[in-house]
Amino acid sequence: MLQELLLAIHNQRHNYDPTQPLMPWVQAIARYKLVELHRRRARKEAFQDPLDDNQPLVTTVDHDASEARHDLEKLLNLLPDRHRLPILCVKIEGLSVTDAARRHRPSRRVQS
Repeated sequence: MLQELLLAIHNQRHNYDPTQPLMPWVQAIARYKLVELHRRRARKEAFQDPLDDNQPLVTTVDHDASEARHDLEKLLNLLPDRHRLPILCVKIEGLSVTDAARRHRPSRRVQS
């Protein structure tokens, strides 16, 4: 901590106004470094906290997923094809936007 403080004072020496008292300026830098140290420790400790073993990480209820799938199908069927098909291709089937566009591009007849 002391090394970091001395290095910070050295790096910020151009900000010091010689007409002002030295100690309040040094104390402000020290306060900032102390707060920074506490934040780093708090962040580090947050990652070391054990997970609560009583809480399941993933739900195991399958009927919720099937109900959501059924609701999604009902809502998608309300959409016209030009809106529904791109959503199905990209979000459900996992196609890229380009591949979905190629698949559902209206065929053009060549006029002679």
